[in-house]
Amino acid sequence: MNLHQQTSRNMSSSISEMPSADSSSEIPVVTDPRYLEIDRKQQLIADLLEKNQQTALIIQQPWNFQWLTSGGTNQAPDGRLCAALYITKDTRVLLTSNADAPWIFDTQIPQLGFYVKERNWTEQPEDLANDLCRGRQVVSDTGVASTKNIDGDLQKLRVRLSSREQSLARTLGQDLTGCVERSALKSQPGQTELEVAGAVTHRLMAAGIEPVGVWVSGDGENERYRESIPRPQPINRFATITATGRRDGICVTVSRIMCFEISEKTVPPAYQAAAISQATGIYWSQPEMMLEKIWERVTRSYEVNDFPDEWRLNEQGGLLAQRPCEHRIVPNSPIRLKPGMLVNWRSQVGPCSLSDTILVTDQGPEWLTKTEQWPLFQVEIKGETLSRPALLKF
Repeated sequence: MNLHQQTSRNMSSSISEMPSADSSSEIPVVTDPRYLEIDRKQQLIADLLEKNQQTALIIQQPWNFQWLTSGGTNQAPDGRLCAALYITKDTRVLLTSNADAPWIFDTQIPQLGFYVKERNWTEQPEDLANDLCRGRQVVSDTGVASTKNIDGDLQKLRVRLSSREQSLARTLGQDLTGCVERSALKSQPGQTELEVAGAVTHRLMAAGIEPVGVWVSGDGENERYRESIPRPQPINRFATITATGRRDGICVTVSRIMCFEISEKTVPPAYQAAAISQATGIYWSQPEMMLEKIWERVTRSYEVNDFPDEWRLNEQGGLLAQRPCEHRIVPNSPIRLKPGMLVNWRSQVGPCSLSDTILVTDQGPEWLTKTEQWPLFQVEIKGETLSRPALLKF
């Protein structure tokens, strides 16, 4: 009998508590970093439950599932949600169907201290959650079975990455940027936006990165359409490649501009202004800074560089974690930056746009989407020199 079969049988009629570390001298000491991180997050949930005077939490949203399991997913290959979690102070239980249990238990949360409670695949997915909520003090991240929705409280936990998650984000930033830059370097005039986007997606998948979003905008189309999907339109002069990738449950975003033919007289000033505005946001992404204060400095930068209204035409960035945007940066954003937060700063002037992700640390912002193969140029903010990605000219 394998572990899945054993835990499934144990959970067929009730939820049993996980054995405590003191219950048997034969229980080995757990050293797996992912297991230990899940334990730490379960304790955070236990504290949250105590604060809310509740005994259990049901997690259904995929971003919270990814967070609690430190990189697992409850989305089946066909896109549907196929599992939920039932979390108490002492127990973590996977709620799923008999058809999905083997895959999700063995590949998404293997040997990580979860029990499994199954329903028949012919039953409604919410039946298990409804049964568990009956007669118990339960909160959730969806409001299932008329429970109190505390997704906002969970978001506050998610957006501050643990030390392990920060390390994973650094590696993801390097790998994601490498995929985008290699795709740009291999591009040829006349390729379509879809072909370039396909090349980026191929590299992301080969690197084990989930392509949450890939955008390619050629020949200045992004000046008219600030948000658009790739089209079967050939790229003749220049293009912006933007990608958001997820790995181990963490999201990072980056963009680069490649140029086959470009006017030296019109584009560089716009690109310079966009780079300075982005660098302003990055420079001020210091611990304890309020986003609304940084926003004021970024919009002022647009004004000083003679593009006072460009910030009104597209979003300037946001916080990332398990979702590609946990909080949009807008005027009066009520967020105080803390070490462990990921921030994506994206600035655009005309067709010239930059998007990079930084990690807030005790020492200041750390640029995660920087690699060694892309040309850089320098801008100065408050007397400090910051490197920004240059235009790649073929």
